Amino acid sequence: MQHSCSHTCQHVDETNVGQWNLYTKIDKYNLQCYNEKHDGSGKDVFRAW
Repeated sequence: MQHSCSHTCQHVDETNVGQWNLYTKIDKYNLQCYNEKHDGSGKDVFRAW
């Protein structure tokens, strides 16, 4: 994204954003959530998008 501004700034190339997806790092099989209303429902809060 090109723009002009009066200060020095850097921009991250947005085409590489997908490589930083933390969803792939979550161990969904061994995930433990406390204070769940229904057993196992805490895993549902994590989304791939």
